[in-house]
Parts: sequence; structure tokens; C-alpha cells
Amino acid sequence: MNVKGASDGKREFYITTPIYYPNALPHVGTAYTTIIADFVARFKRSQGYDVFFLTGNDEHGMKIARVAEKNGMTPQEFVDGLAEKFKDVWKQLGITYNRFIRTTDKDHEKTVKEIIIKSNKNGDIYKGYYEGYYCVDCEQYYTEKDLVDGKCPIHNKPLEILSMESYFFKLSAYQDRLLKFYKDNKEFLPSKYKQEVINRVKKGLRDISISRPKRYLTWGIEFPLDQNHVTYVWFDALTNYLTGIGYSCSENEKNKEMFNRYWPADIHFIGKDITWFHCVIWPAILMSVGLPLPKRVGINGFLSVDGQKISKSLGNAIDPVSICDYYETIDVLRYYLLREIPFGSDGDFSRSSLKERYNNELVNEYSNLVNRVFVMFSKYCSKSHNGNIDYDDSLWQGTDEIIKSYIKHIDRLEFKQAIDTIWQLISKANSYINEKEPWKLAKGDDGSGNGLEKAAKVIYSLIEYLGIINSLFAPILPSSSEKLAKHLGLKEPIRISELKQFGKNIDIDRVNHKGLILYRRKE
Repeated sequence: MNVKGASDGKREFYITTPIYYPNALPHVGTAYTTIIADFVARFKRSQGYDVFFLTGNDEHGMKIARVAEKNGMTPQEFVDGLAEKFKDVWKQLGITYNRFIRTTDKDHEKTVKEIIIKSNKNGDIYKGYYEGYYCVDCEQYYTEKDLVDGKCPIHNKPLEILSMESYFFKLSAYQDRLLKFYKDNKEFLPSKYKQEVINRVKKGLRDISISRPKRYLTWGIEFPLDQNHVTYVWFDALTNYLTGIGYSCSENEKNKEMFNRYWPADIHFIGKDITWFHCVIWPAILMSVGLPLPKRVGINGFLSVDGQKISKSLGNAIDPVSICDYYETIDVLRYYLLREIPFGSDGDFSRSSLKERYNNELVNEYSNLVNRVFVMFSKYCSKSHNGNIDYDDSLWQGTDEIIKSYIKHIDRLEFKQAIDTIWQLISKANSYINEKEPWKLAKGDDGSGNGLEKAAKVIYSLIEYLGIINSLFAPILPSSSEKLAKHLGLKEPIRISELKQFGKNIDIDRVNHKGLILYRRKE
């Protein structure tokens, strides 16, 4: 087997989700972005990368303050409670993050202030006056041309007109540098959104407000240049990606080493509603303070239910944990979201479609294949084989290229297509069984007298093949992959970087001589 564990020489990989507003529990739309990031994090670990995976909560701003007041709590009490609930949800969904960051963390407050002070020293911050349409849910201003029927284009709500003194960041000064960066770094912007972002930047950039007077807002990080102001929530939130890997603790050698090891981020996963902040404002902030820019932004579309965007504010949120509880595994939701929705496109969530994929694909096809192979192994392969183990290389032919295709699709963020390649292996295994008919070979129907040896060769090859399939499925179906790995006599699924030549991945003597049902049908 000649499958490389990594696509370049860099052995570290830094991956992030957006940090979420903790004004309610995570819904399936929130889980979608987080599951995507977790899948890629698991995949990169399987390739041999040293992965740092960051997620967390965005805990400042007017929206949080208002929700907390409505619940009869202080903002800090409110976000403290929700942070623990978020962590619990991610634990139940099997999310393997390295740090859960909160914008109320002390080291984050320090990061925000350091970045503002550095940007100010470079001449990019000034005091001014701002008036405009403001959406509390978005925590951002809109121009009149942005409005849809006079309402927020994202939340379809009337906007407030706010007029206030403010400090501004000179975003306008970075138009040319941003356009050059996009040109020189082809992978930074996803192709689906690239031209839209570039065209908008070419039309000209307006400086952005990065503070709020305390008479309007007290819940936030004090603005380091003026104690009468609070830092604007987006300037605060974006810098979490620096805090998460130790930026604000640069005097601490351990944190300094960690920051230098992982920055710049390899990929920021976000929803398409915050594209502008991550693809324009965030790079400009980093340019202002002289830090390297992220390599890539991965943008997923909106999920909808019955054609309407899943939203806590619209009241149609779906609890992802309840879905996992119903199917008794975290695998089904992960599989459905990655398989059903082409990454980058909008998608409609359907419980009936989820159940159909589960029953038809995971139960009828995959689980049935696994159990069928183990039953044949138990029936036709003796535990005392006297070291006489042979493999059929014909089953392996073409598989190396399929694995390479799987890796290439994930590197391109083509997750649906990556799963399609695994189904090529499953289909290949099923066709092989139907062609070889090991139950007939075992009976010696060909008159050769060594029927059991021929059947064993076929079944040993299938056992080996299950190990390869399981290796590719592990980042997608972590629960069943662990079960299958143990049944194959392994401590864990084989890492992609550790796949060996065909016939050398599984120790036949350790394989369990019993059937294995990974998933059971739901009616």
C-alpha cells in the first residue's frame, strides 16, 4: 500500500469552529458545523497530524445581556450555565476538541486588549461618530441597501437605529492588500463565495466601528484606549482564534511555543452568514498587527426544516442529542449531515430522509456486510489454521487509488464525495462475496478437495478489507468503528498513515469468531 499520511511537510493542523452565542442550547444547525470540524480533526489525526481543535462560546454583547436580563440573571451567571450545557452537548455528540474557549476567559480579555493596542500603534484605530441600522441578533450595522423590506437580511426583523460615539478600525486601508492576498492565496476563499467577496471588496471598504459607549453596553471587554467604552463584540470574538492557542500568554514559554507551533490556522469552519467577518475583517485585523493570515476558510450553507432556516429565534431548532439518543449512537447524525448535504451548499434536514439513509445504507448494506463476513469467518475458518493464511490480492486491486481519492476529496472539503468512495469499497466487497461464493468453496463443490482452504483465503481477505473500510469510516462513524476495531482484534481503528500492505493490517489470530451487528433497523 502506498498511501501517504499527510499531504505536505507540516505536521501540525489547527482547526476551528465559529464560537457560538450561548443564548440557548445548541441545535442541529450548530452541531452541523461542529461535526464537520470534528470529522476533519479526526481525519487529520488519522493521517498523523498533531491537531489542535478549538471551539467555544461568544459570551459578550447586547444580545446576551438582554437574554440574561429576561431570565432574571446577570450576564455572567447566564453564560456560565450555558457554557457547561454546551460542553455537555459536545461530549454527548463525541466532539473531540482540545479547548473550549469562552470570550469571558481572562487570557482572552488580555488578547483582545493587546490586539487593539498594537493596531492603534500602527495607526489603524481612531475615534469618530456613527449612526446606522443595527441588528441586535447579528451584533452588526447594516446600510440601507443591505436591508430586505426594511428588515435584517438574516433574521427578517426590524432594525434599531443607533447613533453613538465610537472608535473605528481602518478597514478601508486594507482593500488593496486584501485583494492581493486573495490573488496570491487561491485556497483561502471557497470557490462558491470567492467572486462575491472579491467584488464586494473591490467596491470599496468602509471603516468599522469597534467599540460601544458604556451607556449603551456594559457587558463586554473594556476598550483599552478608553475606559468609557466596551469592545465591539466581533472584534472581541474573532481574536478567540489567537487566544485559543496561547497568544496572550507570550511571556510564558510553553504558551509561546504552542502559538508558534499552530498559528496560522489551517482552516476556520464557519456558517455563510459570517463570511464577511472571517474573509475580510479578520484578515485585515491580522494584517494590522503583523500576524500571518489563516490558510483557509471553510463555509457551510444553512440548514433548513421544511424550507425554513433552522434558527433558535424562529423556534424550529432540533435537538441533536435527541436524535443520537433515538438511534443509540452518535454515528447516524454525523453520517447523515456529511452524506446528505454537499459541503458549502444549503441543505434541508429531514427526519424521514435520515431514517431512510440509516436503514438502507448503514443497516442493510454496511452492517449486513460486516456481520456476514464475521459469520462466515466463524463458520468456515478454523482457529487452528497452523499458520496457513493466504490472501487474494485481486480484492485489493484498485483499492489504493480509491483510498487516495478519499483523501483528496476531504482535502478539497468534498465530504459527500469522500463517503461515496467508501461505498465503492463496500460495493467491491459485496461483489467479491457474490463472485467467490465462499459457502460453496467450503463444500468443495469444485472437486479439488481443499474447499475450506479456498474459502478461508476469501474470508481472510474480506476480514483484511473490513479493517481498511473501518479505517476510512473511523472519522465519520467513531462509535461503530471502535466496536469493529475491537472485533478485529485491534485496540483502535487503523490510522490512515499506518495502513500497511494488504494482508498485514489484521492479526487473524486476534479476530473475534462471532457475528457483529453494528446497527439495528429502526421502523
